[in-house]
Amino acid sequence: MELKERIAGLFQKYNVNLSVEDPKPEATPEEVKFAEGKLEDGTMIYTDAEAWEAGVNIYIMNDEGEKIAVPTGEYILEDGRAVAVVDGVVESISEMEVEEEATEEEEEMQEDAPLTKEEVLGIINKAVEVLREEFSSQMKAKEQEIKTLKENFSHNGLPKAVEPVKTISRDEIKSLDTKSRVSALYSKFN
Repeated sequence: MELKERIAGLFQKYNVNLSVEDPKPEATPEEVKFAEGKLEDGTMIYTDAEAWEAGVNIYIMNDEGEKIAVPTGEYILEDGRAVAVVDGVVESISEMEVEEEATEEEEEMQEDAPLTKEEVLGIINKAVEVLREEFSSQMKAKEQEIKTLKENFSHNGLPKAVEPVKTISRDEIKSLDTKSRVSALYSKFN
């Protein structure tokens, strides 16, 4: 959405009706002194002052040559300076860091340029190599862990279950009937 469309939308939202007053007599080109600039999106901005500084009016011009105050906000000029505007008046102008602009431009160029097949394959190969190294180091760590566990684990097998030996005294055997006596003696020796 262009700046003009946003401004028109704001005017409609708040029911602002602009009226055109009789223009002042036109000045000759030598008498008109104003500074102009360009926003990074290409919109031209103007001021009646000779230079951009805090406190000067800032506006855009529509197709009919009418001045429209720039809405409150922060705008980036084409040269990288930031202009803070409050109600159509420049509040401050600050320089942007050159390093950040360079990195942003490089990122945009990288995003815009399509990658070749070789570049894509190179990226994939690098990613596979990184994953392979990670997997290899994880496997070595697991092998070392298993080796340590094996060294610390001593197992001689399960103990044999020993049935308690039933002891039956002679007096108990004498008191049993014949069938029970045979069974008791059989279980005692087996």
